[in-house]
Amino acid sequence: MSNYSTTFRTYILRTAEFALNRVGATANLLPTDVRQQALHALSYALGLADIWPAARDLLLALAPKLEQAGHREDWMPYLVQGIAAGEGQGDWPTVAEFQLQLGMLYRMLSEFAQAKTWLTASQLNFAKGWDADNQARVLNELAWLEHLQHHYEDATTYTQQALRLLPPDHPERGMSYRVLGMIAIEQKHWLEAEELHRKALNLFNRQGERRRIAWGLQNLAYALRGQNKFEGAFEYYQRAAKVLYEIQDLYNWVTTQINLGLAYLYAGQPELATPCLLEAEAIAYQLKDTLQMARIRTNQGLVYLALYDYKKAENAFLSSVELYTKLEDERWRLNAIDGLAIAYLAQDQFVQACEVLEAALQALPHIKTMPNYGYLLKSLNEHLQQARKGQGISIK
Repeated sequence: MSNYSTTFRTYILRTAEFALNRVGATANLLPTDVRQQALHALSYALGLADIWPAARDLLLALAPKLEQAGHREDWMPYLVQGIAAGEGQGDWPTVAEFQLQLGMLYRMLSEFAQAKTWLTASQLNFAKGWDADNQARVLNELAWLEHLQHHYEDATTYTQQALRLLPPDHPERGMSYRVLGMIAIEQKHWLEAEELHRKALNLFNRQGERRRIAWGLQNLAYALRGQNKFEGAFEYYQRAAKVLYEIQDLYNWVTTQINLGLAYLYAGQPELATPCLLEAEAIAYQLKDTLQMARIRTNQGLVYLALYDYKKAENAFLSSVELYTKLEDERWRLNAIDGLAIAYLAQDQFVQACEVLEAALQALPHIKTMPNYGYLLKSLNEHLQQARKGQGISIK
């Protein structure tokens, strides 16, 4: 090795070690100069096989912090490069961790197929090393991914596999209860959901990790809102939002704001819902989170209906339908179409209402196994009857 090469390698090694110390000394959001210095060091260190431990440690330290701060497409290439470098070193536990981190980022970008590919690879690599704790982490992430796509049997299977790998009081069990609690919410089993989310929150409290505690608070609030226990829901949502904003977990802060807005709507206070959704919209757009944007648009449509602003409701539901179509989420696309039809009916636009409702009813059998199938079947038909009556069409 030439003197220049030795000097360069020593410089990059020291820079990476110095950056690692600065990253480790920062509790939450990295200052811009710390982040830029760390990424600069990493861009060189990942190309030098003989200083892999320094590159690996810096990448491991950065991954959760940059994910929490909302970095996505700008950060993903470093993880891909880290995976390739780790494979070259035969460092399979580290490869598995970077695959997990990459899968999570794809999930947050609503690119679910890519997310599953990386998460499945991660789970297999952790299994090679008989790493039960980290296998459970990936299984819970796979379960969350399936739950987001309404694949509840698959989600339940993954959580059961995770729970079998974990001892009774292991904090990762809280993430399993979190998924099962959300499935119970989707099925409107509110008391079961409350019990599961309380179990999750208890484990998160014992662990003392503020981020997970905030997740537990917001999920428990959701279960309470479903039981019309609005005061408790408001309190937990606000506590969760405060923590998430303080630690700059803006992805999950958006979820809390969406659900807080919905709680205000169901409590009969739609005027309080509007600012929550507008704040959430700005961050979700910044994060390029298609799924959250679709949810926001649907909820904005509901709020505008409650405020008798039917044109804004129409525009919000149209946007929601478009976003759910992009996501290939038929369940919530049809739900948004039902809202769109209500907005048309309120404006006496009976032809438009008939058109979208008839198309929705033709597509409805595709979601026959979904929890809201019965509700949509009844609601879409009722609104179609109203639309036909408005057109003067006789109803048999």
